[in-house]
Amino acid sequence: MNWGNLTVTMGIGYQLPVCGQMAIGKSEDAVFHHIYSQSMHPLEMVAGQYKQALKTWLCPACKSPRPGTKQIDVVVERMSAGGKAALNLVMGTDVAVARRDLLLSLGTERVSRDLYVGTVALRDGSLIDGLVTFRGRRSMLVRGSKNVSYQCCVECGKALYFSTIGNRYLVGQPPLGAEIFESQMWGLIFSNEVAKGLDLAKWDRITHEVLPVLPVPIDGLGHLDPLAGDNSED
Repeated sequence: MNWGNLTVTMGIGYQLPVCGQMAIGKSEDAVFHHIYSQSMHPLEMVAGQYKQALKTWLCPACKSPRPGTKQIDVVVERMSAGGKAALNLVMGTDVAVARRDLLLSLGTERVSRDLYVGTVALRDGSLIDGLVTFRGRRSMLVRGSKNVSYQCCVECGKALYFSTIGNRYLVGQPPLGAEIFESQMWGLIFSNEVAKGLDLAKWDRITHEVLPVLPVPIDGLGHLDPLAGDNSED
C-alpha cells in the first residue's frame, strides 16, 4: 500500500538537556501507524481516588503515571460525552482509555503481551462495559518539526515532549519485543503488520496518521529516551 512521501525541511536546531539517550538503528523506509483521540470530553476520576493516586502511582509534578506503573484501574464520576470515543483519557492523570473492541481489533495476543489493561468503573462500583484503561509496556515518542517544547519532569524524570504543528515522525528502530506501543499523546503506535485488515475509519473520534521512521531527528533535540518508555518486567 502506498502511503505517499513525507517531505521535511531541516532548520536551525537547538539543544536542550536530555533525559537519556537511545541507540538509533536503520529505518529502512519503515512506517508506523499512530492513532489518538479527538475527544474534547475526558473522563474525570473521583476525588478520593485521585488524592490516593498522587500518593502512590501518579507523579504530583507532571501528573503522569510514574515510571514502572502497570495496570491502572480507575473510578470516574460519570459517563461523559467522551465515553463514546474509541480513545480518550482520564483528566489530570495522563491515563489513556480505549474501547475494548478497538484494542482487541489489534490482536488479542498482541494486546495481552504489549499492553497493561485496567478497568473503568463508576462511583457505585459498576464497571463501564466495553471501556478500559491501557498502558504500554513499551513507549515511543512521536516527534515533530515545529513549535517543539521539551523538558524532563523534575520529580519522576519523564520526557515531556510536545509539538503542535509540522510533520510528525519516529526516530530510530522501535524497542524490541513489542508490536504495539503507547505514545505520549495517549495514543497507540503499531506497525503495518498490525494495521493489516483494520478499518480505522469506523472508530468514533480518533485521528489516524502514518509516521515515517527517520534515522535522525529534525527538531534539534538529539536522540531522546521517552524514559521510562519501558514499563515491562523484562
